[in-house]
Parts: sequence; C-alpha cells; structure tokens
Amino acid sequence: MKKINKNGFTLIEILVVITIIGILATIAIPNFIAYRQQSTCATAEEDANSLCLAVHNYFASPAHTTLTGLTPAQIGFDSFSGFGAHKNTGTIGGSIDNIIVQITDSSGRCPGNRHGWTGHIYTKIMK
Repeated sequence: MKKINKNGFTLIEILVVITIIGILATIAIPNFIAYRQQSTCATAEEDANSLCLAVHNYFASPAHTTLTGLTPAQIGFDSFSGFGAHKNTGTIGGSIDNIIVQITDSSGRCPGNRHGWTGHIYTKIMK
C-alpha cells in the first residue's frame, strides 16, 4: 500500500485562498483611492486656511487697513515631495469686505462634489 504525502496544500485550498484575497482586494482598493483623494482635498483646504491666516495677520497690523491696488496674487504651495509631487496654486482677490481665497488642486484628484469645491478649485471667502 502506498503512503499519501500530506505535506502540501490541495488545489481547492489554494483556489479558496486566492478567491478570498481577490474579494478583499476589490473592497479595499476603491477605499484606498477614495482616502487618497480626500487627503488631496484636505491638503488644498489647509493651504487655503494658511492663506487666510496670513491675510488675517496682515490686517492685524494697524497700518494695514485697505486693499488699495490689490491685484490677484498667485502663490505656489509644495503639497508634498517625492514621487508624484505637485504644487497647488493659491489666488487672493476681492475687496476689503469680501476677501476671496482660491486654491487650485494641480493634481486633479480632488472631486468637485465636495463642499466649497467647484471643479478642482476650492474657494474660501473671508468676511
């Protein structure tokens, strides 16, 4: 009588494991992509908050009370460094009553259906 070697996995066991890994991957990959897009949006929104803080600090000085001669300013932000690095650009404009800060997401990853976003541009109005 022949001995059966029980040291390996059967084909069925391997196929079950591969199927489970495939199911987990189809669930996880879209979530990872969504989290990456949300982090890109959050980075641009933080860039807008930084610009608003800079404008607020500018007007905290008693010598700065008007925006005469204001032309829209373009500011570049290093969002992150390394592979896939990009720069968001910020624009400051408007009047003393409504200062408009806009950040353009240069990566194009942020969906336009978030609050405050139109296309790939985030707008924050300081009143």
